[in-house]
Amino acid sequence: MNKLVLGWTVAAALLLVAGCDKKADVKPEPKLTAEEKAKGQKMWAELLGVKTKAGSGGGGGGKIGGGLLSPPATSLRAAFEGFKSYDTCITSLERQLPADLGIDLLSYHNIPDALCRTREAISRKSVNICNQVQSYAMKKGCQIMYATYHRSPDDCKLGHRGRQGRGGYCLALATRNPSLCAAARNKDEATRCKAILEQNPSVCERVTKRGKRASCKIEVKRWQGEIKAGQATLPAGFVPKLELDLKMEPGGRALPYRYQRVEPNCVYVGAVAPTVGDTEHVNVCDYYTYGFYRRGSYSSGVYRYAKIDFSFKPPSSPTEVQKFGTDAKFAIKISGFGEYGSAPTGELKFSAFERKRGGRIAATFKVTVAGAGNDRLTVTGKLDAFVRDLVTPAQMQKGLRSGKRRPSRYGSGKYGSGKYGAGRIGGLGSKLGTGRLGTGRRLGTGRPGSRYTPPPSKRFAALLTAASITKVTMGGKTGFQVASILPGSVWDRLGVRNGDVLHVVGRTKLNTKSDVVRVRTELRDAKALTIRLQRNKRNKTLRINKTTLDGLRRDFYF
Repeated sequence: MNKLVLGWTVAAALLLVAGCDKKADVKPEPKLTAEEKAKGQKMWAELLGVKTKAGSGGGGGGKIGGGLLSPPATSLRAAFEGFKSYDTCITSLERQLPADLGIDLLSYHNIPDALCRTREAISRKSVNICNQVQSYAMKKGCQIMYATYHRSPDDCKLGHRGRQGRGGYCLALATRNPSLCAAARNKDEATRCKAILEQNPSVCERVTKRGKRASCKIEVKRWQGEIKAGQATLPAGFVPKLELDLKMEPGGRALPYRYQRVEPNCVYVGAVAPTVGDTEHVNVCDYYTYGFYRRGSYSSGVYRYAKIDFSFKPPSSPTEVQKFGTDAKFAIKISGFGEYGSAPTGELKFSAFERKRGGRIAATFKVTVAGAGNDRLTVTGKLDAFVRDLVTPAQMQKGLRSGKRRPSRYGSGKYGSGKYGAGRIGGLGSKLGTGRLGTGRRLGTGRPGSRYTPPPSKRFAALLTAASITKVTMGGKTGFQVASILPGSVWDRLGVRNGDVLHVVGRTKLNTKSDVVRVRTELRDAKALTIRLQRNKRNKTLRINKTTLDGLRRDFYF
């Protein structure tokens, strides 16, 4: 991300330097004098924050952003209006590069190409030209510049999955709505968004890193006179919330205490609503959080342990009452405990709904959903959020699996039940059939093919969430102390007790939490294994036989 910020800082500076290229042409250029070359070197050193010989650097000491100065005194409007052609733009840039900052040094992000394509797109008023940018990372920057300059939020880049909508940073700048800055990917981006809209460089002091702080101030000056904050649609200090109280119905498993109150922070970035109609749902929370940073305290917010899939039809009135199952959808995955989402029953009562970017959403609800076996979970919730983006019904289908995928040459999976499936390779009765390589993981209908769906009777073999795992060092040896083990979990079934310090499981030495996660592979594949640990300050070895491991594989999926 730092490279991308640097790239676009340099690109925007290049844009201004080459802003007025009307006098440039593709004829052989005259050689630069020593004075002109020295002047060009100093300018680039200042822009990039590096030092040059004889102390003519930008004062950055080689650190990115340390010597970044304000761009040349040319407005963005003059830069775009001075554009003639792509070839002329590239030629003009190459003429101004000093000898020690050739085009090769700037080609990592294809900055010259992206810069000239951006200027071409904005001056020609065609966002499609941004698709010709060679660098994928810079292509998105071109779209942000275009949408911001032309105040066209619909031209912000749509997420990989249409239900995720467009980025809050681009939408906030394009709509001039400071309320949408809260939906940016991270806190620094949200701060920069507010600073640009308010035209207040002092806001940049809240940015965490010094280099990004300097870039933020440059962005504020760059957009000076071209952008101004409009009317905020949300009250000052508004914080989105989704509060859930969970309770198991009688006859079900006991719900761990830490899951009885859940406040998922997926609502921080706002909901995505369809532009018209009610054939598509308003997407509040999604299992797949592609492209958006989730802020908040993960330990208390429990988001790392519980994922929410929550959506509903756009209500026809701000006080409508909807039914779960027909009008609204709710599902929850609790890591190490189970998933609940089938046969939902309950009501969703709205108190506010505005179908516009930055519009308010407020509702309360109570829903009962079923899980594996006879377990039923009742969730009482309170929603206070906002609409981040409006997406057409057709765009909301982007990136979703239709369920009518073209059969693979090798069957439903990579080597499943197709041409080589039920016969030679995936045969149901052969050596590679229903065993480990058949309908299991490798050559069957398992993981390398379509997404692996565990049987409803099995639970995920959770390790990090089935107990409190803490790294400790005792007697010069590194290990992980296990506490608060959940009854019936993998650790409980292996015979590990509260207070044990694990050092080696099978062939895996536990030095990092990644090694603890790797234990799952040992449990999945080993015929027998040993666990070396310390219990009550004494070394102890647990020997796990094949019967115990087979029982784990029968009850858990790995």
